[in-house]
Amino acid sequence: YRPPSSASNTTDVETTSGSSEDRTQGLRRGRSSPARRVAAGHRRRGSDPYRLSAAIASVEAPHYRHWQLCIVDDGSQDRAGLELAQARATADPRIVVHALPAAGGIAAATNAAMAMADGSVLTFLDHDDLLAPEALLLVARAFAQMPELQLLYSDEDKIDGNGEHYWPSFKPAW
Repeated sequence: YRPPSSASNTTDVETTSGSSEDRTQGLRRGRSSPARRVAAGHRRRGSDPYRLSAAIASVEAPHYRHWQLCIVDDGSQDRAGLELAQARATADPRIVVHALPAAGGIAAATNAAMAMADGSVLTFLDHDDLLAPEALLLVARAFAQMPELQLLYSDEDKIDGNGEHYWPSFKPAW
C-alpha cells in the first residue's frame, strides 16, 4: 500500500533506465531501491517468540534488501518476544522496535508501526506471518514498472507447525 501523501509522487520510486528486466536486475542488486516499509504488529496474547523469529527471518530473506521492519509490542506481559525483537534490532539497523505502554489491540500496534516507518510503501505483517523469499522484490518490481500503482494484494496460505501449506486463499484480479 502506498499512503495517499505519496500516491501521486512518482519520484520516490526510483527506476533504472532500460527494460523491465534491467530494472528488476537493478532492484535485485540494490541499484534502484523503492523504499519499503514492513509494519509488523506484535500481538499481546500468546505470542510465540519462535514464530516472531521466523517472521523476522522471512523479511530478511536475501531477494530484496531495501526494507525497514517496524515491530511494535502491544503491551505484552511476556517479555520474550520483545527481547527477541530488540536483539534483532541491535543486530540489524533496518529493524526498529517500540513497546506500547498498554495493550491497545492490533489496530493500535499497526498504527504505531506505520508512524515509525520511513519509505513510500507499506506492507503489513503480523507476528506469525511469513513472507515468501521473493515477495518484497516482486512488490518493488511492480512499483518500479507502474509508478501510478497505489495498492497491491497477494495470495496467502496457512502453514502448520511442520511447515506444510494447508489453506491457500487465491485472490483473482478484482
